[in-house]
Amino acid sequence: MIHERAPYLQVSKTIMAIYEHSSNAHSHPVSISSSMIKTPLTGVDANTSFTLTFPSAQAILSTNINLTSPFGCIIRYEHGSIVVAPPIYCPKQFTVQYHDSAHKVVREETRTFDYVGGGWHFQADEVARCVRDGKRESEVWSHEKTLLEMEVLDRVRRDGDYVLPPGVEKVVS
Repeated sequence: MIHERAPYLQVSKTIMAIYEHSSNAHSHPVSISSSMIKTPLTGVDANTSFTLTFPSAQAILSTNINLTSPFGCIIRYEHGSIVVAPPIYCPKQFTVQYHDSAHKVVREETRTFDYVGGGWHFQADEVARCVRDGKRESEVWSHEKTLLEMEVLDRVRRDGDYVLPPGVEKVVS
């Protein structure tokens, strides 16, 4: 389960955890379902939940502007969980929990990161490397993954009847 205020971060973490996992073999979701509640005053998406079902796993994601969460992301596997502290775009800590056959936590390992800034410099550094090396596509985040991310977000917006302001999606050459 991934909970974060920015849905694109949720989708990118899902792509990293499931889409890129070797058991999934870069398969796209076989189904996407979602639900959205908009604020009556402005029509902004206040609460959105969506499920991405892949051939080998499922991601349940939620985002909202009116609740806080004690966790940023929980990735559950057969024998444990990874709990990532919020905000998920620059977590300062994550904990790996190992479960026994009754799904009880039998051991935990926590790693803490100490870096400067809000985490966005990692993306800027990758862009700078690509520009320096004359690359049109990042090896870290490919065009294929970007298109998948946008397909999911476009589907969630369509399901929620959420329309962006005029001109936002216009491509200018």
